[in-house]
Amino acid sequence: MSVKEMIKNEIDKLPEGLLTEVYDFIQFLERILSSLLCKFSQRLYSQRFSWFLIKLQFSQVLILLCLKELPLPPSPPLYHVL
Repeated sequence: MSVKEMIKNEIDKLPEGLLTEVYDFIQFLERILSSLLCKFSQRLYSQRFSWFLIKLQFSQVLILLCLKELPLPPSPPLYHVL
């Protein structure tokens, strides 16, 4: 027997007066879960954005270090066009 069938059997056993309370409780749980998921996704987004900024800054530092280490190519000659 699947979990879904077991839940249906338990609901079928409930008196009619308790069904509204069970339904209200299920809606309450759904609201809590959606609120928690929303907060979790906001935190995750914030952490990913922070990680992105750290990686970007690190990349910029690496580029600057490489530029200091590598000699610059000679500049092309300047020609005057008349």
